[in-house]
Amino acid sequence: MDQNYKDKMMSLILKPENIIPVGEILKVQNDWTEKLIDKYVWEPLEKYAQSKGMKFGKDLESGGETGAWIFKEEWNYYALFVWTDRKYDWNDMYVGISWYEEPSRKNKICKKDYHPLSSLCELPCGDWPYGWEYLPDEIRNWGYNITEQLANGEVFNFIKDKFDKILQELEENKWPMP
Repeated sequence: MDQNYKDKMMSLILKPENIIPVGEILKVQNDWTEKLIDKYVWEPLEKYAQSKGMKFGKDLESGGETGAWIFKEEWNYYALFVWTDRKYDWNDMYVGISWYEEPSRKNKICKKDYHPLSSLCELPCGDWPYGWEYLPDEIRNWGYNITEQLANGEVFNFIKDKFDKILQELEENKWPMP
């Protein structure tokens, strides 16, 4: 946003007749962001999963982490994720493969479970046995600053295309899901 635009916006929102409505809008900003993400990312992702014969899940209630995932039952608890460790601001969104449900085994993912995918930039680690990667910088942080990219489908399309590449690589290489 250039300074001239900011000045014009400030002039408009500081008019006495706009102060209360703008304040009311700001009170629901976090809810608005969640509804925006639900409508333009999670709902299309659920339809995408169904079109691939997969299931969809999301967790918007756990502490500071949040996101959604798609999976097949035969993947033994593993799923493709869109996730962030920063729900409070929806920043640093990433994709990868991890557990959607803790399997009934005592150990976490071991290095023997690692199966790096070329379609993911970051190598396997911790809970990401096939790798992971951040979304591109221009759509990595979700919120009012990328409203247009959320609403026009750019964010969902990136995720869909990335998941298509991952699924294709899993299929071509017959990667086992641990």
